[in-house]
Amino acid sequence: MLTLFSRPAPVRSEVGLIVRNSMTIHTQELVQTQYLSEHYVLTDVGRMLMLYWPERNQRFVVDRAKQELKTLDTSAQLAQVAQLKPALGEVKIERVEGEEEVAGYTCRRLRAFNENAAIVFSGELFCTRLPELADTALGREREFDEKLQAFAMPLAADEIVVRSTMKMLARGFEQNQRTELLGVESRLEEFAELDRILSFKVVD
Repeated sequence: MLTLFSRPAPVRSEVGLIVRNSMTIHTQELVQTQYLSEHYVLTDVGRMLMLYWPERNQRFVVDRAKQELKTLDTSAQLAQVAQLKPALGEVKIERVEGEEEVAGYTCRRLRAFNENAAIVFSGELFCTRLPELADTALGREREFDEKLQAFAMPLAADEIVVRSTMKMLARGFEQNQRTELLGVESRLEEFAELDRILSFKVVD
């Protein structure tokens, strides 16, 4: 559990899910933990703690030592996406008929690919439905992220990715990425402390 400080919480979460994923990019593996409330999405990955706050429709870097929320500058990411989109061209997404069991979950399978583009892209995603996800801010965060991505997979508000693989290939460049769902827990008792993050000072 993340230990914070004792300022009064401005909200009280009624939903508290903890989602853990592993992410492998090339040979580097990271574990990402997300704390999902109806009021926010808190993402702990690497040495960074980030907050998506739907009330403000903004993402912040959390500084626990200073009790501050620093607005995350997305200008560089937006510029990168603007360059990447023409190189990728149209990304087609297909749903494969039927359902498959993946890591104990019943999943639907999506395929993504492009054609005749400067960067060759292919991807596969297995996702499952967890009804309690629809009560969290995860759907709002996905909407926020759409402008920060070259394309977005069509996920319902109560869907979560169980496994995904993606590959981009161009002259002199190759990127492989894989994600795996490690687990989902309902742990509302941990969110009384996390709710206090929303009382931190917002700085530019």
